[in-house]
Amino acid sequence: MLDFTKDTQWYIARNTYARKVMATDNAFFAEFYSKYSKLYDPKPTHIDKEIDVCPFLAQDKGSLIIGVYNNDKLVSVILIKKHGIAVAKINLLILEELLNEAVIIDIISWLIDYSFYDLYCEKISTIIPEHCIQANKFMHELVLPERGELRQEDDSILGSSLRYWHYYLTETLWLGTNLEGDSIRFDYQKADNYIRNIVFPYFNPGIKARMYSTVIDYNYKVIVATDASAKSIGLKSAEQILGASYKYYSRIDTANWYFGQFYNAKTADLIHRYARMIFRIQQYVFKCATPASFIDYLPYDKGINSYLVTFSPIFDNSQNVVAIQSIAVEYCQNPYSGMGMQMIDSYSLEVPEIRLSVREEEVLYLLLSGMTQEQIAKLLSIKRPTVAAIIRNQLCPKFNIPAGNTKLIVDYARAIGLPKTIPQSLWYPSVIIHDANLAKWIDRIKF
Repeated sequence: MLDFTKDTQWYIARNTYARKVMATDNAFFAEFYSKYSKLYDPKPTHIDKEIDVCPFLAQDKGSLIIGVYNNDKLVSVILIKKHGIAVAKINLLILEELLNEAVIIDIISWLIDYSFYDLYCEKISTIIPEHCIQANKFMHELVLPERGELRQEDDSILGSSLRYWHYYLTETLWLGTNLEGDSIRFDYQKADNYIRNIVFPYFNPGIKARMYSTVIDYNYKVIVATDASAKSIGLKSAEQILGASYKYYSRIDTANWYFGQFYNAKTADLIHRYARMIFRIQQYVFKCATPASFIDYLPYDKGINSYLVTFSPIFDNSQNVVAIQSIAVEYCQNPYSGMGMQMIDSYSLEVPEIRLSVREEEVLYLLLSGMTQEQIAKLLSIKRPTVAAIIRNQLCPKFNIPAGNTKLIVDYARAIGLPKTIPQSLWYPSVIIHDANLAKWIDRIKF
């Protein structure tokens, strides 16, 4: 099992990653400092000053500096200072000219997640220079207006004379439904007692059961699991999965550990966004106190495994959600198998070699995997009528099948030995959501 306390690189977006700034980063830091001052500081008194990153790194142990690199160029510097146990002040500088809006949003959303769920802050004060238009636009939409203010900041990371927006955010408000103010403080000791005295005795007798189930605590970590769940991801026993969490969705070492050879430059973005989506679903269950179900679609050596996963909230005696129980069952595959085989006799199996486009291969394979046209559309990020048109206008003519007969085309393809292998373009994990309320919540946050 990985040690999640060790430093790593965090995936942000394609060609963009974050890591802690080190003493060897002087050249990156100096280049960023110079470019930032020339672009934004109305009184660039520091441009010719030689920059040494070491004094920044030598600050108190409650502080850390994170650099965001795009194509190996430093494009953002983040200073996080913790005050006490659960409060952090964040200075965020971004060279927005070098990044698009989507990447800027990914940087900020990851930073907030990291502060709340890796550093265990309950409150954060985020400071962003006034000129960072896209970053401030996102924060204005995210944070209540009265929780943001514009003022001069003397304690900025570069000590410049710029004006900064200040945003105040608590974990209870982050992606939550309570927009009126902070909720009642969560009692961690009572939650731990309830998990220890009630949840564990309930779950432990079933650890050896042939079922896929885990319990995730309020820190979003797996605290108990069945052996079958561990073995389903290549581990030997439940003990090896303890401490794992989708809140580490950006950790590159975690993605490498879990997906192995399937994690590469082509699949990285899809894999990290898949992990973030599952983390968002867990947040939905905790924050909205309601169950959520989805289809977890996972490619493996011998094909695609699909699971119907349900996250159910576990309430303590005060009706607080203290944990989530995850239960997964193998999702129905190949529902058309055998249906319509009697109809194939009226069609010749002596067909010429059939050449399919990449999209046709994808749609055919997913049909053979038992997915509906609606599910295929969501997985491929296209519209359902497009899927129907591919089946009707492209696949059916190539197989000499009556237009639109999905059941027959599935059995016919299987009868002639297709598909011969899983399309390479489908070698990535994905999540399909049918729950209308969950889908609405996910669509609202958009990251």
